[in-house]
Amino acid sequence: MRVQRVRVPESASYGFTLPMRAPIDEGHRVRLTIAASLAVPGMRLAVGEPYLQALRHMIDLYTNRPIHSDKVPTVILLSSDLTAALPSLKPWFVKVLPDLLLNEPAIVTNGAHLGDGSWEREVTRSVWQYRHVRTVEDYIAKTIEIVTAEAANPR
Repeated sequence: MRVQRVRVPESASYGFTLPMRAPIDEGHRVRLTIAASLAVPGMRLAVGEPYLQALRHMIDLYTNRPIHSDKVPTVILLSSDLTAALPSLKPWFVKVLPDLLLNEPAIVTNGAHLGDGSWEREVTRSVWQYRHVRTVEDYIAKTIEIVTAEAANPR
């Protein structure tokens, strides 16, 4: 699959990196998106595939949340719970997952880094739109679709 940067109204886009503001100097950190998994050697196995595993886990948590007639429950993912549910994930990946989620334009999540190095993140309905995604390419295509639709229909 050929990945290309999509430009839409309001400068919304999805590419290999997050947009940076000029002037850019050597001290600035380039933040890669999951789309970069297709361009950076080794990134797909190290980040892209584990990200999809974590995303599928988040979708399962959201789908299986208890439903109450009077309120919508908040679903929280703890780093320790993710590690227990997906023991094949590398510790460094679990540590950086909150930052990866923040780099993705169609995932909305809030949370906190806790004093002991662990973290917690709210799992919102934004993950539901990825329920049919199975590959990194599917994820990228879906993200482009979402970003383009949101730019075409600003709130």
